Amino acid sequence: MSEALNAADWSAWAPAEHAGLRWEGRLRFDSEGTAVFDWTQVRVHARFTGERLALYLDTADNYVEVQIDGKLKAVLGPKPNVEDAPLLKHYLEARFGDGHIYVLQGLGEGEHQLLIAKRTGPNIGIVRFKGLRLAPGAQLLSPPPALERRIEFLGDSLTNGYGDEGPGLHCSVLPPYENSSLSWARRVATDLQAEAHLLAYSGYGVVRNYGEKEAASAEPFPTTTPTRSWPKRPSGRASASKPRSPWSSGDE
Repeated sequence: MSEALNAADWSAWAPAEHAGLRWEGRLRFDSEGTAVFDWTQVRVHARFTGERLALYLDTADNYVEVQIDGKLKAVLGPKPNVEDAPLLKHYLEARFGDGHIYVLQGLGEGEHQLLIAKRTGPNIGIVRFKGLRLAPGAQLLSPPPALERRIEFLGDSLTNGYGDEGPGLHCSVLPPYENSSLSWARRVATDLQAEAHLLAYSGYGVVRNYGEKEAASAEPFPTTTPTRSWPKRPSGRASASKPRSPWSSGDE
C-alpha cells in the first residue's frame, strides 16, 4: 500500500521522546528524535483516548507486537513468507507514506493502554520508532507507572525466544517464529511483576558459542570482561550492534 495519512484526519504528532511514552529496555534516540533499538523486548508503554492509532515504525526484518488493553492486537513487520506462523492471526500490513505507517482502528472510544514490544533478537536487526498520531480530539495521557522491581537477563537464543512458535525442530525461516514475549525471561519478569531488560544474542554462550568445536570459545558473550568481539559489556550498551552507544540506568 502506498499512501500517506491525511494530517487533518489525525491529532497532533507525538514523537518517540514524548513524555506520554514510557520506554522499558536499552535504546537510544538519534539526532532526529527517533527511538533506535535492537535488543529484544524493548518496550514502550502509553495511555491514550480514542478509537484509532497510527504508529510510525520501521521494523526492517524484525517483528513487533502491539497490545491494546492487555490483549494482542497486531504484529507488525515484513510480510511473512510462511503459512503456519501464529503471528499471521494478528499480522497487520504497513502503509508506506512518511516511513512505515501502521494504522490500528476500531479500538472503541474511551481510554486505552498501549504496549509495543520488539519480539526478535538483535541479530535480526534494528527497529526505528518515530512516533504516533491519534484520532482527532484524542489525547495521549500520562503513561502507566514503572514497576518497582527490575531484572536484567543475559542470555542467548533461549532468552530471545528463538523458534518458540515454530512448527517443529526445523524451520525454513526464523524471524516469523521468534517471539520473546513467550520466552522464559519475559515469563519470569511477568510473574514477578518486574521491568525486564533482555540482553541476549543468539549463538553467543557465556562459555561456548553455537557451532564452535572448542569446549570454551575464545570470544563468548561477556558477563564481566570485555572481549575483542564485545569491547564493551552488553549491559553498558544501548545497542547490541553499536559498541559505542553508552547506556546508564539514568537513561530510563
